[in-house]
Amino acid sequence: MIAAALAPVAAAPSVILGNSHHDHLPHADAELIRLCGAYIEALDAYTDSGSQLDCEDDPLWQAIEALEEQLDGLTARTLDGVAALGRVAQRWALQQDGSENFDTSFTGDWPERVVRNVLRLQAEGRA
Repeated sequence: MIAAALAPVAAAPSVILGNSHHDHLPHADAELIRLCGAYIEALDAYTDSGSQLDCEDDPLWQAIEALEEQLDGLTARTLDGVAALGRVAQRWALQQDGSENFDTSFTGDWPERVVRNVLRLQAEGRA
């Protein structure tokens, strides 16, 4: 099912170092991944609510906008982070019939964010 494929990461992944203590370091994109997951959940809640309120009066839409503000300016440092951005773009592209439409009238600038992050990571030698 499409919803399962779009399910957000439940917890931020960590990296295990190869030493005897198996120290755990937070994932470089933990905050980005967490916020993208919360953003998808907020979009789902808004969509599922069938709200008829104007966006500026709808607390569910306000939650989306608050998460967008937190995501603005964050860039992915890993492919996991790019994938989190991609899941947001894919969620915006999801249509009521289950198909996807990546036209910018549906997805805004999310696909562009994914592409720019992939290209930047590749140029930095991290992709």
